[in-house]
Amino acid sequence: MSCKAISQNDTLNKTVVRLNEKQARAVATDLVRYDACKATAKLQDERINNLFKQIDVYDNQLSVKDSIISTQKSFIDYQDKIINKPFKPELHGYLGVNTIGWSLTNPYLYGTLLLEFQKFSVGWQYFIQPNNLPGHGFIVEYNLF
Repeated sequence: MSCKAISQNDTLNKTVVRLNEKQARAVATDLVRYDACKATAKLQDERINNLFKQIDVYDNQLSVKDSIISTQKSFIDYQDKIINKPFKPELHGYLGVNTIGWSLTNPYLYGTLLLEFQKFSVGWQYFIQPNNLPGHGFIVEYNLF
């Protein structure tokens, strides 16, 4: 029930579009496809975000791997530097007693001064025997191992 005193007139402009059945089906199909496309786009966005997260994880792992490799490379370079270091000759002096056989019948005291290279040594030896005159001589040695 309505009364003009308390009811309102419809002031909106009513535009009615009439569609035939074929057009209505096409509109409904388009709306369903649009909803499916929106859902697919949402899934694709989630996949893309997951891929970016995986890329970040892989980048972190790659940087850790690269830091390990660079540390190992610097360690290997240092080891190579030590290995390839030119050998400097060393000067050594020795003092000892030498006997013939297992007896102390003719021991002699000797002193040796050697300049040792990587594969050989050269030097001078001075020796003193109890019953003989002291003597000296040159030493040339090849290092087998």
